[in-house]
This record gives sequence, structure tokens and C-alpha cells, in this order.
Amino acid sequence: MAAVAPAQEVDGRNLLALLRTPVVSASRSKEQLSEAPATMIVLSRSDLEERGYTELSQLLDDLPGMDLSRSYGANYVKDYWRGYRNDIGDPFLVMVDGQALNHLWYGTADTPLVTYPLAAIERVEVVYGPASSVYGANAFMGVINLITRKAPAEDGASVRGRLTAGSFGARIVDAQAAARWGRATLTLALRGDDGHLDTGSADRYEFTNARYFEDPHIWGGFQGRPDSEHRNRAVDLRLGLGQTEFGFQSLLIRSGYGYTYPGDQSQSLGTWARPDTAFFVRHTEDWTPAIRATSLARYRRSDLANDSYDVESAYAQTGQPSAPGWRLTSYQSLNSSLSFGQDVEIQAKDWLALNLGLSFESRTLQKAYLYGADATRQDPPAGRLSDPNHFSVENRGIYAQARVRLSAAHQLNLGLRTDHNGIYGGATTLRGGYVGTFGAWGLKALYGQAYQEPTARQLYGATIGTGANPDLDPERSHTAELSLAYTDPVYAVSLDAYQVRNTGKIQLVNGLVANSGDQDVTGADLGFQWLLPVYTVRQWKVWGWYSRIFRAEDRNRPGGPASARSGDLADHKVYLGSTVVLDARFSGSLLARYEGRRPTVATNPVGEVPGYLTVDLALQARDLPARGFGLALRVANLLDRAYDHPGLRDAGAGTTPGTWDGTAYTGSRSYYNSLLPQPGRSIQLSLTVAF
Repeated sequence: MAAVAPAQEVDGRNLLALLRTPVVSASRSKEQLSEAPATMIVLSRSDLEERGYTELSQLLDDLPGMDLSRSYGANYVKDYWRGYRNDIGDPFLVMVDGQALNHLWYGTADTPLVTYPLAAIERVEVVYGPASSVYGANAFMGVINLITRKAPAEDGASVRGRLTAGSFGARIVDAQAAARWGRATLTLALRGDDGHLDTGSADRYEFTNARYFEDPHIWGGFQGRPDSEHRNRAVDLRLGLGQTEFGFQSLLIRSGYGYTYPGDQSQSLGTWARPDTAFFVRHTEDWTPAIRATSLARYRRSDLANDSYDVESAYAQTGQPSAPGWRLTSYQSLNSSLSFGQDVEIQAKDWLALNLGLSFESRTLQKAYLYGADATRQDPPAGRLSDPNHFSVENRGIYAQARVRLSAAHQLNLGLRTDHNGIYGGATTLRGGYVGTFGAWGLKALYGQAYQEPTARQLYGATIGTGANPDLDPERSHTAELSLAYTDPVYAVSLDAYQVRNTGKIQLVNGLVANSGDQDVTGADLGFQWLLPVYTVRQWKVWGWYSRIFRAEDRNRPGGPASARSGDLADHKVYLGSTVVLDARFSGSLLARYEGRRPTVATNPVGEVPGYLTVDLALQARDLPARGFGLALRVANLLDRAYDHPGLRDAGAGTTPGTWDGTAYTGSRSYYNSLLPQPGRSIQLSLTVAF
């Protein structure tokens, strides 16, 4: 995997072009994929189109080392990367052109993964392993960097996009327009995505079955259906003037509560809306032929909108058998960030390249939700960033990276970063590695450190005083990797082995949040790509991954439970794909995934989620019915398999049916479902445009 990017767009029939793929995410500067000091996968724009993805998060289904739980609700998609499972926040950064878009309060990455326009993406760079020595906090297990499509190189305009409709009420518009006038450029990307849950699949699990949401014994006069509608939106507007870029980004994930909560405790038809807005200006200047500097100033708002609410049953409020009744709760969280960054690239010698940088950020974050609760819908709560329920914190960081070329085929990489946070103090991380080329073989030996900061939700809780600890320390990660790759013109294979030690994990223990555990994970990813010698078609490529977790052990500190296997991880995962490009007009892809059985967390009474196999089909026809127009068909879960993902957090609801004894109801055992039913077969048809 060190130098192989399965399904990567290549030069004709020559996979050696993979080695020369330009990347920027491993070191904050341009380098070839084969020389990047990290295990990386790069997906081009044509990869995304040929695979038929209609939402960015779908690429996670085909990346090695990922274990997903999709609830389609408040935690829309949860990714356990390289065995790291946690309750709140994501252990990786999702960035757009190097700017992180994780939620300021939750630390989650699902908003950009679900909402960002696919039409605006030129390529996706996935960096595996710790990257805090480059990016600071929360680049814990890796980084996903979305590199956007720029304006035309010559004066003129271009348009690319698609209109999609299909199963479960899917209606999607996803487009980007770009133009250039001399030194001035303008790009505008838009996305709107509406749809519903697959309520048929919801009936498969006990507590997402419709009968619970509709039971008057539980809900009295407030009855609903397990139909969690989403209405997601995105805008990305850029104006370029020479070497200066002005940008505005607005992302909104607005969903119901999906499959997260049992139907006897919470209605899925509530609203959970997370708007994220950013304004930035970035200037790049060549100080000398050997020195390039980039300055970035940015303002962000990362909120929970004040029209977010849930509906809880009386049973949810007490946790005891009770009479029917319900309560509506409104929520709001307002958060902002003002940041400045300076990065400098220096080609000091032919054999020495340096990257230096510093960053400053001032955050204003909410301590707890503002909320109102009653048996009637209340007016949305009001709030200001300056109210007493907020606190301010400063983050400062400085880093240095060096690439030392020992010869044309061998290089060393060293990196060091130190950060200071106004709450938990300092954090220093380093990395080092060797990258070597031996003819068609490539070798990378890497070591890196990272840290994951506690989120505001973990520091100060949801409602005031619940599940919070303001004295939390950051989690720490140490990773050693060895990657070996072979690439020739028609065949490529790679093996990446890693060992991760995570310390000071933030966990909820007996109702208290604490740095209560450590974790060891040992695993490997084996990948291949083959360009089949079939000369009757333009290109036929086959690729695949086998991901293996050999060890995933949680070790709790004295006083806690004994060591145990980390939950919700599959020891075996297999990914296979094949794309046939008939000619410039027609192509098709078949994607198959096998996820092995997943032993659950100790609090999940299900014990184990069975393995499953899913297959997706994607077909593309270009210049139909006229030049620049096309059609695309995506059939997800082609075989209509019934399968589940494990539930979130304690996932303790169980499968024992609820009972009503005539006076009181006894139902689910937790606020979190044990299983998350996944959609059956869905069909989406798109009209595409490209001018």
C-alpha cells in the first residue's frame, strides 16, 4: 500500500504512473506518492465517477482498515480506523485543500464526508497513520484531504455535475462551475441531498421496528414512524486573484435520529442540524526560487442549530417501567474559531528540503447544550457566543519537517511539532522514516506519534454536568509501520504492516468520563492492482484489499475491568473491484466487500454481529443523448443482502422484546440500539453534465 493506489487513474496501460502521482498531504508540500513519508491511497476524480459514488462517505466502504457503523442519524457515519473505537469525535481529520473541517464541538468528521460536493473534488488523498507532527491535534489515525478542482488553465469556463434520483426518496444535485479571466478565477460548488431511511430494513431489528414508534402504550398521543429524513446542503465559493484566494464554505447536515436510539425511547423523526460555515483568505508567494510561503487566515462557525430537537418517551426519561408520555427537548450549541497559519517550503539543497510552520487559533466553545424540555414544542433556545455558557481557549503550534535525500533511491524524513492548548497544556509529537526504492520495489519504514484532544462535549457534557470531565488529558498514539510495494507496468502489489499503541483513551466508566484505558492494535493490509491485457477494451483494471487485524486489545488501568478484545472490529475484511472502460463513452464497475464477523463491545448483549457480503454496480454512459451529457446508474447492495452494523456507544438496548403488563411497560435496556440495520437494494439514476 505504500505506493499503490488501487483503481488509480493511470497513463494508458502503465501502472508505473502511480509512482509519480503528485501528493501534498503527507508533508504539506508536493512530492511523489512513492516518496511520501506515509502509507497513502489516492483516488482520482475518475475513480470516484467510475465507482459510482453519490456521497463522499461511500469511499470509506472501500478503504482498507476501516470498520464502519452507519446510523444515518446524529452520528451519521462512525468510522473505526485501524481498530480505534471511541464514543465521541473521530480519530482523523477531514480537510479540504489542507483546511480541517471536523466539528469544533464534537470533533466529528461526518459533516464534510456526507455533504461536500463530489463534483468539486479533483482527487482524495488518504494518509494512514499518525500525522500530528504535521497537522497537530486529532490527526490521530490519519488524514483525508479533499483536493478541489481548480478553474481552467486558460480563459474560459467549465461545468461539471449530476442530478440524481432513486430509491428511498433520493434527490441529489451535485455540481461545480469554474471560470478564469486572466489572473482572476471563480469556482462555485453546490450540493443538495434529500432522502429517507429504508423503513423496510428498519423492521428487521427489534427496537427499530415500526410497532414501537407507533405503540400508544409507549407514546400516548405522540406516535411516529422510523423514518429519519435528511436534507443536507453544501456551498463552496472561491475567488482567486493571482496568488491570493478568498473562500466561503457552508456545509449543513440535517438529519433525523436514524437508527441510533430504540423506538420505545426516542422518535427517529426529530431533527439534528449541524451547520458549519467558514471564511478564509490564503496567499501564496515565492520569496525566492527556493522558498515558497503560504499564509492562511480563517474564521469558522461550527454549530448545532437551534431548531434541533428530540422526542423522548416517559420510559426513556426514567429508565423504569412507566405509563405512556413523552417530552420534547430543544438543543443548541454555538462555537467559533479564528485562526492564522504560516507555512514555508524551503529547498535548501538538492539533498535537503524543509517545511516550517506555525499556527494560532482562538476558539470560543459552548460548555453544554442550551435546552428546553416540555410536553409541547418550545421556541428554539436563544444564545450568543458571549454568554456565560461559553469558554475561550487558545491553541498555538510550531512544526518543522525535513526530507534528506541520501541518494536518488533513498531518503530519510524527520518531523517535530509542539502544540500548546490553554486547557490541557503542551503536546509534542515527532515522526521519522526511511523511504527506499530498489528497482520495481519500494520500502517504507515509518514511526509516528499523535494526540487526540478531548472534545468540548467530553469536557463539559451535553446538558449541564452530564457525562463530563473538565480535567481530561489528550489521548496519545504511537505507530510503527513497515510497507513493501512492487510495481511494474501492468501489476502492482503492496503489503503494509502496522502496530499501534494508544494510551490514555477517553472512556465512559460508571457514568464518569476519564482517561481510563490503553489499547494495542496489530494489523496488516495487502493490496493489489492488475491491468488485464484485454486489447478489445480501452482499459480493464482489477484491484483489491485484504485487511487483517491480528490483535486489538483494550487494557484498562488498575481498578477497571480486565483486558479484553476491542469491540466492533472485524478481524478479516476483503475488498474487490473491477472497472471496464470500453471506450471514451462507456464504463462499468463492480465492487464487492466482505466484512467478517464483528465481536461487539462488552455492554452490547448481542455479542457478535455476523459477517456479510455486499456488491455494488455502477454504469456510466457519456455524451448521451448529446455531447457533454451522460447517464450514470448505481445499484447499491445489488444482491439485496440483509445485514447490520453494530450500535454506537454502549449499544446496550438488546433484542428482548418490550412487554406491557397492563399497567407498566418494560422495554429496551439502553438508550443506544445494539444493531443498526443497513439499507437493502437501492437504485439511483443520474443525469451527468461535463462541459
